[in-house]
Amino acid sequence: MPRRPWLFVALVASLTIAACSPTPVAPALTDPKEILTKAVEATLKAKSVHFQATVTGSFNADLMGTGQASDFELDGTTAEGDVDIAGKKLRATFSAPAFLGLSGEVIQVGTTSYFKTSLTGAQYQKQVADQVSVDEVTDPAKVAEGVRKALATRGISPTKVADSSCGDNKDCYNVEFDMSAEELAALASAPPDAELAGSSFRLTIGVEKDSLRISRLAFSADMPEQGSIDVTFDTTKWDEAVGIEEPPADQAPPPRRGGRAALATRARAPVCGAERDLGSRLPRSGRMFDAGAPGARPTSDWFASSVRLSGSRTSER
Repeated sequence: MPRRPWLFVALVASLTIAACSPTPVAPALTDPKEILTKAVEATLKAKSVHFQATVTGSFNADLMGTGQASDFELDGTTAEGDVDIAGKKLRATFSAPAFLGLSGEVIQVGTTSYFKTSLTGAQYQKQVADQVSVDEVTDPAKVAEGVRKALATRGISPTKVADSSCGDNKDCYNVEFDMSAEELAALASAPPDAELAGSSFRLTIGVEKDSLRISRLAFSADMPEQGSIDVTFDTTKWDEAVGIEEPPADQAPPPRRGGRAALATRARAPVCGAERDLGSRLPRSGRMFDAGAPGARPTSDWFASSVRLSGSRTSER
């Protein structure tokens, strides 16, 4: 019997040491392609996400059709909203002070878009599109295929750079893509744009170390003719409940023929006593909200869509 107490003490000591020992930590990832592959796998499991976007820099364009281009400061341009990935819904608000104080709201439910801006009035404009931009980020297969395509595109290779904090103040891996105008066009499956000759672009993807979800997209463009733009897109509140509903019928009259899809409304504003069509005054490379720009084409490539300066073509029914 004298040995049993010692066996008991030894067992308790072993359990105590095991309980106090730190949980094994997964080895840090160093291969940028592995980081992105695991990030896609983790992000595809998400059901919803909240996002915030900011834009800084300046853009040179002839928005008013006067024949003289002007610099527009983009600082203060923001967007914020929620994406119901499972339900294929999106709701976002945006503000672009440099564009005549433009602000507005976009709601996307399936293929139906509702939008209103400070230039178009209090009621929503309703439109139905053949291809919807929200599907570019809510279809898991498109997300995966987009990243795979980027990793396989000749001349484009990811580089792991210094870790930092991103999203909900999480520790993140950072992977960068540096691209020329030609490489960006290849990624977007579009012909090179002569207006972007000599331009350089950088996309930085922040991936949370614990969840391996994509938490930040930072895109910068340095264009000799058009200026320099920086766009930061942060994601938080993964899988939290979101409520996105269509607006009441009395706030959204039937769609008008000849319009454009959600973010591509042809806003008309009084300038010097006459109305000006803002959407048609931007050069093709600068129509960030213009889905009807000449040369634009539909794309199912989410990754490319996140860095394109032109939107996908949509049509209204």
